[in-house]
Amino acid sequence: MQYLLEEALVQGYTHFKIKVGGSVTEDRKRLTIARRVLGYGKGNVLMVNANQVWSVSEAIEYMKQLAEFKPWFIEEPTSPDDILGHKAVHDALRPLGIGVATERCARAVSFKQMLMAGAIDVCQIDACRLGGVNEVRAVLLMAKKFGVPIVPHSGGVGLPEYTQHLSTIDYVVVMAKKSILEFVDHLHELFEPGGDQG
Repeated sequence: MQYLLEEALVQGYTHFKIKVGGSVTEDRKRLTIARRVLGYGKGNVLMVNANQVWSVSEAIEYMKQLAEFKPWFIEEPTSPDDILGHKAVHDALRPLGIGVATERCARAVSFKQMLMAGAIDVCQIDACRLGGVNEVRAVLLMAKKFGVPIVPHSGGVGLPEYTQHLSTIDYVVVMAKKSILEFVDHLHELFEPGGDQG
C-alpha cells in the first residue's frame, strides 16, 4: 500500500480513498501508513469507504476510532435506503470534522431526501445506478441548491470513462466548479476502441 500511495503522489494525485470496515485494528494500521505517506496539512485528502457494512450505531462508533486520521468523509457508512440513519451518522461525525458521502441512491428522490435532511456532505452521482443522465441532471441541480459538492462515483468497469462526461456537464451547466473524479486504473483493457458495430 505504501508503494502505491507514493507512486500516486509522484503522478500528481492529491485525493486518496481507502476501504474500511473489516477490523478497526487493521484499518488503523493501514491508515497510519497512509498518513505517514500523505501527511497532514500537505494538501493531500484522505477519504474512507465502508461499503454499507455497518448499522448506524456501528458506523458512528467505528468512525470515532478513526477520527484521528482526519478523513474528509466516510462513504456509504450504512444502507443508502436509510436516510435518517445517514443523518444520524452525519450529526454524530460532523463535530469530529468527518463528512458523509453516498453513491448508491437509485433514484433522484432518494438523493433529494438525503440533501433536504442534511444527511450527506458529498453527493456521489452514479448514472448507472440512477438510470441515466436525466436523473443525474436532477441530482446535480438539487446538490447545487443545497451547496453540496459532487464527486461522481467511478469505481467500476467503464465508470471513469462515463463520469468525465457527467463532471463536464456539472462544470459547464450547473456548479461552474471543477469536481473531484474517482479514478480506477484497471479494467480499461476490457474496452476496445469504437468502430463499426453494424
